[in-house]
Amino acid sequence: MENIPDPYASGNRNTIHIAGRRNFTVSMKTAETLPSRLKGKLNKSISARSGKTEIDVPIEMRTLAFKKEYKGIVVETSETVSLFSITYDGYTSDSTLILPLERLGRRYVVGSSAPYNPKLSVLNSQVAFAATEDKTIVTVTFNIADGHTLAVKGKRYETGHKMEFAMNQLEDFQISHNRDLTGTIIESSKPIAVFAGNNCNKLSNYGYCSHLMDQLPPTNNLDKVFIVPPNLRSSGSVVRVVAHTKTSLQIQSDGQNTKRTLEKTRHYDLQVKDNAAAVIKADEGVLVLNFAALLTRRGNGGEPYMTVVPGLEQYLHQYYVAVPKGYDKNYLTVIIPSKAKNSLLLNSEPIATRSIVATSSVTVPAGEEYVTMVIGVPAGAHQVETRDGTRFGLLIHGRGNGDGYGYTTNMVGPGMV
Repeated sequence: MENIPDPYASGNRNTIHIAGRRNFTVSMKTAETLPSRLKGKLNKSISARSGKTEIDVPIEMRTLAFKKEYKGIVVETSETVSLFSITYDGYTSDSTLILPLERLGRRYVVGSSAPYNPKLSVLNSQVAFAATEDKTIVTVTFNIADGHTLAVKGKRYETGHKMEFAMNQLEDFQISHNRDLTGTIIESSKPIAVFAGNNCNKLSNYGYCSHLMDQLPPTNNLDKVFIVPPNLRSSGSVVRVVAHTKTSLQIQSDGQNTKRTLEKTRHYDLQVKDNAAAVIKADEGVLVLNFAALLTRRGNGGEPYMTVVPGLEQYLHQYYVAVPKGYDKNYLTVIIPSKAKNSLLLNSEPIATRSIVATSSVTVPAGEEYVTMVIGVPAGAHQVETRDGTRFGLLIHGRGNGDGYGYTTNMVGPGMV
């Protein structure tokens, strides 16, 4: 997605990070209509050793608002891997897990954040999507905050209005607005990939704006029970719950119990302290986003980042993941039943006590106690698993030089990663 343009920044880059347990081959393919200069850099096969592999992607491949282009990239590997991407402009970055093609869907609800200052287009809310097959029809049903409208090619759209596209394989389109697009529904005749966030945004009066980006799970993979872990080294979180259909919510946070009813396409926000976890239960599947944010002047967390929070049914018992270089600190956040925490292994070894930098305990509505553990790790590939097969959630984040990134390691139903 489009990041904030900064003429003074150096080191602008997009990178793909791949973690594989065994040696593997990576093949990359782009659209036939892509300029030959870009095709020459991207259409290639790479032999990679086990561990983490990093591939640079030209910044010209970032999507641009209201332009239909062929910037999709197909990445195919000879072995099962996990893959995430990160975009960096020299001062601000964010990252996202990349879902395999077979886990994409045909209906999505958008989650973003309200631009801090609607007068600055660099803070715009945005959503981008790419087709995986030819002759794909995409329908966007807008939900635009504050009663505002969107003008595209002489036509004006407001909440409830539909925009339709005919798209071919690897063709993309991005929508951008100076009002929040959260709750917009994206539907398609064939599976598509959908990404959302903000060009750059800040969620409070403190700190600076940061690029916000995540791939979204389809609505048929949204879960109902979530544990939102603390964001280490920030002064808290803004947690956003987005409904794709009417649902009732129960929220436990900071010793308080809250009940809300969300209508279709509506959302609910709560602020969570930096040392606290929250529990969210919904009657229907919902999208839960966690924005690490500088909520008070005392915080030292730097710029915000955006993470899709996995539901309990999306936890796995084993992960093999990549942690990027270039950040001062990197962390794994584990969400695991308390009774199984001693079964947790990092790179085939028990978790060293000295590497655990924070813990928090919560009880889910069913009565089971969970513990969240924030574990410091170096850049590279890491295998995280349980000896007894207990499933757990895993998120990754890091900070450096006022910047931060974060991504979840799974956001769909259980499967091999």
